[in-house]
Amino acid sequence: MNVLVIVAIKTRRRLQSTYNMLLACLAGTDLAVGVVSQPLFIAQEIYFLSGASLVHYCYFLKHIFYVIFIPCLESLLILVVMSIERYIAMKYSLKYANIVTTPRLIGVVICSWL
Repeated sequence: MNVLVIVAIKTRRRLQSTYNMLLACLAGTDLAVGVVSQPLFIAQEIYFLSGASLVHYCYFLKHIFYVIFIPCLESLLILVVMSIERYIAMKYSLKYANIVTTPRLIGVVICSWL
């Protein structure tokens, strides 16, 4: 479903608004969570439940923690950026076009990814 959102926003010119671009970024990070983070977390839990020692579990967790954690954090940061953008749209509706520009939006998204 996330791929369809990204493709629809990328191919349809009328869908390419600032809010929809943030929605496409959220769909991308959710895709990363669904493809990478959740399967690794499930594999980690199955590994622990299958009788692995706590030392092996912690060793495994230490090596994949950031792969699980970073996409989830990125999803949360994109939601924060979307909330701030919607707040600006409601609070400063007349200045919205001057405040929320495409270069600023790209900069914020890149900063949140880093």
